[in-house]
Amino acid sequence: MLGYIVKRLLGLVPTLLGVTLLVFLLIHIAPGGPVMLLLGPMASAEDIARTEQALGLDRPLPEQYVSYLGRLLQGDLGSSIQTGRPILESFRQRFPYTLQIVVMSILVSSLGAFAVGVMAGIKNRSKFDSATMIGVLVAVSMPNFWLALMLILLFAVWWPILPLYGMPLVTENFSQGLLATLLPAVALGAYYTAMLSRTIRGEMIEVLSQGYMRLARGFGLPGWQIYLKYALKNALIPVITLLGLQVRYAFGGAAIIEIVFAVPGIGQYLINGILSRDYPVIQGTILLLAVIFSVVNLLVDVAYTYIDPRIKW
Repeated sequence: MLGYIVKRLLGLVPTLLGVTLLVFLLIHIAPGGPVMLLLGPMASAEDIARTEQALGLDRPLPEQYVSYLGRLLQGDLGSSIQTGRPILESFRQRFPYTLQIVVMSILVSSLGAFAVGVMAGIKNRSKFDSATMIGVLVAVSMPNFWLALMLILLFAVWWPILPLYGMPLVTENFSQGLLATLLPAVALGAYYTAMLSRTIRGEMIEVLSQGYMRLARGFGLPGWQIYLKYALKNALIPVITLLGLQVRYAFGGAAIIEIVFAVPGIGQYLINGILSRDYPVIQGTILLLAVIFSVVNLLVDVAYTYIDPRIKW
C-alpha cells in the first residue's frame, strides 16, 4: 500500500502542473485586469504602465508563468495584489472556517442519509419509501443559496434560535461554533443528503435481493445483524465514492454559503479574488484546492480496500 500511495503522490506533480498552466492561461485571457480595478477608471496611462511594471504584468506570458513556477518551487504562492498579504497566510486563516462548514455538512448529511436510506431500502415500496423519494426530489431541486435564505428566515428571524451571521471556530468556542455552523451545514449538505440517501436505498435493495441474504435469514440471524453487518457493508463501495465526490463539491459549493452567511472562508476569498482580478489569489487558492481534492481521491481509493478485501492495489 505504501508504494501505491507514494506513486499516487508523485502522480500529483503533472496534475498540479496542468492545473497551474490552465488557470494561468484562463485568468490572463479573460478580459479586464487587476490594475484598472486597483487604480480606478481615472488613472493615467503612465500610472497604469508603472503599476503593471511593478507587478510584473508587462512581461510576456511565458516569462510570467516560468517566474510563477519558480516561486512555487520555493513554497511562495505570492501575495494579493489588492491587499499585499501573502496568499498562504490568508489561506491558513480562512481555511478552518471552510473546513468547519464542510465537515459539519458531511456529518449532518451522512447521518441523515444513512438513517433514511437504510430504512427506505429495508421498507421498499412502503409509504415511508414513497415519502423518502418525494423528499429526495424536493431536496435535489432546491438551490443551496435559496435554502440558506429560507433557513435564515425561519430559524434566525421568525424563530430566532440560531445565530444569523458570524461563525466562531469550534476550537475557540465549541458550543457557539457548533450552533453557528448548523444552518450553513444544512444548506450546503441538503443536496448531498438526498443523493446519498437515494444511493444507499438503491444499494440496500439490490444487496437484500441477493441469495446470501436469504441464506442469512434462513439461518435465523437477527434482523439488525443482517441489515447493518452484512447488507450495509456490501453496499458501501458506491456510497464511499459518492462521499468522496461530496467532499470535493462541498468545498466548491461552500463559496455561495459563505457569502450568504458572511463567513470569512476560502470560498469567499476566491470569489473576491475573481471579482477583483487578483491573479495571485486565484492561482494560489485553486492550486491549494486541487491538492485537497487529489488527497481526498487518494483517501477514497485507500478506503475501498478496507471495505472490500477483494479489491487489490
